[in-house]
Amino acid sequence: STEDGDWGLAIVVRLERCGDGC
Repeated sequence: STEDGDWGLAIVVRLERCGDGC
């Protein structure tokens, strides 16, 4: 699997949605 890709994407999406408080 692409753990790095999934991890990076998840972080980006989380930051996009929650900013700095999620």
